[in-house]
Amino acid sequence: MQDQATSSIAASSLPSSSERSSSSALHVEVKEGLESDDEIRRVPEMGGGPIVSGSRPVQVSGGGQRRIGKNPAERENRRLKRLLRNRVSAQQARERKKAYLIDLEGRVKDLENKNAELEERVSTLQNENQMLRKILKNTTATASEG
Repeated sequence: MQDQATSSIAASSLPSSSERSSSSALHVEVKEGLESDDEIRRVPEMGGGPIVSGSRPVQVSGGGQRRIGKNPAERENRRLKRLLRNRVSAQQARERKKAYLIDLEGRVKDLENKNAELEERVSTLQNENQMLRKILKNTTATASEG
């Protein structure tokens, strides 16, 4: 059972919020070396359902109930989940930035190539223009002499 759960975790992509909340056990696969991308991105569920001991319900104006004092273990679990989500989010931001920079570098190379081609064309056209002006000058000079 444990092997099936850990293999399904490694094979799946990021779980949805309903999938995360439906799982009550923490499944972590420990490998030698680096963790895979899926394992890094997965935020495990830390703990079971709500813990009521040590907390008291308080009446809120909306008719629902809210707990004021949270169990220290529950607070620690929430903190760990938040840290894991932040780590995953930071890694995704770094990957997006890297892809963006690679795209920009490609665009820079394309634009540099196009610029070089256009500079070469401008040079060619300037040379052609000079030659035509010389020819025109020579033909007008010979026509005015004769």
